[in-house]
Amino acid sequence: MDPLLKEYVDPASAARLAQAASDIALVLDGNGVVLDVVMHDADLAAAMGNSWRGRRWIETVTPDTRNQIESLLRDARDSEQPAWRQIHHRTRDGETDRPVEYFAMKLEGSDRYLALGRDLQPVAELQQRLIDAEQRSERDYQHLREAEARFRSLFQATSDLVMVLEADSLRITDANPAAEAALGWENGSGNRLLLSHVAPDREESVRSALAQARSSGHAETWDVRLLNSDRGWHLSASALRRGNAAVFILRMAPGQRDNARTADARSRRVLQLVEEAPDAIVMTSGAGRILFANQAFAGLAELASVSRASGSHLSEWIGRSSVDVKVLLVNLRNHGRIHRFSTTFNSTHQVATEVTLSAVTLEDGEDVCFGFVIRSTAQRIAGVASPATSGGRSMEQITELVGSVPLKALVRESADLIERLGIETALRLTGDNRAAAAEMLGLSRQSLYVKLRRYGLGAKHAESQR
Repeated sequence: MDPLLKEYVDPASAARLAQAASDIALVLDGNGVVLDVVMHDADLAAAMGNSWRGRRWIETVTPDTRNQIESLLRDARDSEQPAWRQIHHRTRDGETDRPVEYFAMKLEGSDRYLALGRDLQPVAELQQRLIDAEQRSERDYQHLREAEARFRSLFQATSDLVMVLEADSLRITDANPAAEAALGWENGSGNRLLLSHVAPDREESVRSALAQARSSGHAETWDVRLLNSDRGWHLSASALRRGNAAVFILRMAPGQRDNARTADARSRRVLQLVEEAPDAIVMTSGAGRILFANQAFAGLAELASVSRASGSHLSEWIGRSSVDVKVLLVNLRNHGRIHRFSTTFNSTHQVATEVTLSAVTLEDGEDVCFGFVIRSTAQRIAGVASPATSGGRSMEQITELVGSVPLKALVRESADLIERLGIETALRLTGDNRAAAAEMLGLSRQSLYVKLRRYGLGAKHAESQR
């Protein structure tokens, strides 16, 4: 004990100080046997039980942390500045571990030791909440990005005219390519006042529809004509709020006279899309017999002609065994669709390729067919065996690999992701204070530095603080 403390702090005060500074206090004899134990937290005492007295301290911890007990006693005996060390106690139920950080010192004039411990369970729970919150945030952000991408794809691809208008000025702020072409815009630039593109005799009808949309949220009107087009359009308008301002979303579809004319052309384009798609597309009967396959399927199957596949059963091409196709067909009958089913594709020459498969049930009265989209993932799966990049995988990428790689590889990938997320979150919460982050994570500074280098986070966080 420090001479100053020895002179001014009496034993009773020292005991109270030890109690205030720790969650658990142990008195040990020279052989590391527990002579007395005091736990200052009711939850901790309930979890640990009261069977420690008379047992060796090392017997109360998990096997992987017994070397830490030996180091604590050795430091208390030989070192002037013993270090705090983290160990794990097996709890009373025998199913969970309780992390505790200990400091041990030798009592002067005696062969006994005093060990003071801090319960790290609250810190561990906080770390887990941080990881869970980070993962939820990433999932929410990913869902938002996916929704935005789907909206943008639909916005760009639809043949209907879609426009976004400021409610007060009726100025067009955004338009899809079909609308830009109908309005005569070039490279996204042109007259943005909606009414300047509407035929004068239909201007009042458009104003009435927009006024109704503003009051009721939605409105429709027929036979709207644009100045550069002699065709009629069916206009539907919806009113939305964007911040403090109101906006209209306008959709203009061809009138009924134009629908029949465009249906055949649209069907031809859809058929061409299916025929020339880079992914294999196949349609089967309810029994699994192939009715139609595109050129990409023929290439994957190494067939000289697509017609060679007609009439064959899907199980000849899909699955590590016939069970895969049986599972697919049963699930399609029961649920109507399957998304990203991992399996193998077997070509005519028995070359197996890793693929993911999505499918949907197509019903026409009593006739049932199944449509399949088959995408080769051989290049992506092969990359799993290579060393992880500094960026690592996302949780969604890892879950996509289920069924394609061994469980051991998935567990390793998941553990690395969780460890990286925990470190990044701790650094962000502590303002890149690595000493505080290491303490929050229950790591030594050296261990934290090693992990920072491993995940390439050191330079990243240093740059973010500039």
